[in-house]
Amino acid sequence: MEVGEVRVADDRDFRRFLDLAEDTEGWQSKYSKNGTKVWVQLPKAGTGNEKSRMLKTVKFMEDVSAATCYDVIHDPHFRQEWDTTMLEGKEVYMLNPNNDISYYAVKCPSPLKNRDFIMQRTWLVTPTE
Repeated sequence: MEVGEVRVADDRDFRRFLDLAEDTEGWQSKYSKNGTKVWVQLPKAGTGNEKSRMLKTVKFMEDVSAATCYDVIHDPHFRQEWDTTMLEGKEVYMLNPNNDISYYAVKCPSPLKNRDFIMQRTWLVTPTE
């Protein structure tokens, strides 16, 4: 899957995502403290995406399962209990059991205006997670 492309993710896309998540070559470390790490990757010149950048954040939580993390982030009703910036969240359309289109509205601090996002979310449960 490429930037700007919308389609149902397949096994190749998940493998590419895992490779991207696990590899730090070409990424600049920006923060590393208390089990939280943040990297940034600037786009290559001439790609047409020079004004965008990718951020990668990893948080190590030894006592939290992957299933719990998934539930906490994907359940919009529960998320409103802990995400103080969330104004609204909902599933717009379920593409298949592993892909959906969702809506997320977030409250921004002044002087910024609130933002809303339409996202394609993709997930896959594997034996190792």
